[in-house]
Amino acid sequence: MDAQRALLDELMGTGKNLTEEEKKGYREIKWDDEEESDLLSNRFRLIAISIAESEAKKIGMETSVPIVACVAAIAFKHSNHLAKDLELFAHHAGRKSVNMEDAIVAGNFILVVMYVMYIRFPC
Repeated sequence: MDAQRALLDELMGTGKNLTEEEKKGYREIKWDDEEESDLLSNRFRLIAISIAESEAKKIGMETSVPIVACVAAIAFKHSNHLAKDLELFAHHAGRKSVNMEDAIVAGNFILVVMYVMYIRFPC
């Protein structure tokens, strides 16, 4: 659970609650930096595998590590797109930081896109 919290802090930004003294040695993660993105992707994958194995163990099931890793990769790519959408919505509203309204708009936007895709390409 501590690893999950640490990853969430890294993804969301741990610097937001730091004092001025603590901020001196702090380095914010840059999403566009390929090396840092790969590091976060690997951590995301490892946490996803850990969570899947833990939850499967609770109900007496087994997991397929390659499949969980694949799902984690898809989820990580989606989170990158979502983060960029949130930044765009905040920027469009004239803000420098994301708030709950941006998350709601992004969620609704995703639903609209899914609906349009379903209408355009029914199963």
